Amino acid sequence: MNKENAARDYIRQVKAIFPLYGRERKRFINDLKEAVEGHIENTKDGSYEGIVKHFGSPAEVVSDYIEGMDPEALYRKITYRRRIFVLVVIAVIAVLIGVIVTLYWGYDSYRQAIETIVVEGETIIY
Repeated sequence: MNKENAARDYIRQVKAIFPLYGRERKRFINDLKEAVEGHIENTKDGSYEGIVKHFGSPAEVVSDYIEGMDPEALYRKITYRRRIFVLVVIAVIAVLIGVIVTLYWGYDSYRQAIETIVVEGETIIY
C-alpha cells in the first residue's frame, strides 16, 4: 500500500467512526489529514501501521477528541442530531398520512361515480 492510500484509509476510518457532524468535525478531520500528510512526508515509513503507531488507532483518536470536548457541548450536539432525526421522521409520517388520505378520498369518489346510475330522460312538451 502506498503512502497516499495509507493516509486516505486512515482518514476514512476516522470519519466512519466519528459520531458528530458539523464545522468542528470538518476542522478536526482537515487538521488530522494535514498532520498525517506531514508525518508521511517527514518520515520514511508511510505505511498504515506507521500512521497508527504515531497517531493511534482511529478509535483512539476519535475517543480522545470526544473526551476532550465540553460535556455540555457534546450533549447539545447529540440531542440536536436526535431532534433533527425525530422531526424528519414526523415529517415523513405526516406526508404518508396525507398521501393515504388523498388516495382514500380519490378511491371513494371513484367508487361513488361507478355506483351512480346516470339516467337520461327526454321530456317532450306539446
